Amino acid sequence: MLDNAEGDKDRIAEFGIGINYGMKFTGYRMFDEKALGTAHIAIGSNIHLGGVNKASIHWDFVLYKPNIDVDDVQLMRKGRILNK
Repeated sequence: MLDNAEGDKDRIAEFGIGINYGMKFTGYRMFDEKALGTAHIAIGSNIHLGGVNKASIHWDFVLYKPNIDVDDVQLMRKGRILNK
């Protein structure tokens, strides 16, 4: 699918951290990416989000219980948001 896509197909389109404690896992990315203990990343088009990536695809990936570090600071460990 990625090989056949056009445009900014391999650029990061979005990154988000799920914070909705009431959301249950459903098996549907659109909902699961919002659940507490998840994060998601997408590649491809982000024009619909106000971005500048133009591509023929927008592909989301949901991470369950991820570790997230930004600039050597851990924000999330095993899906739990850390307080500092």
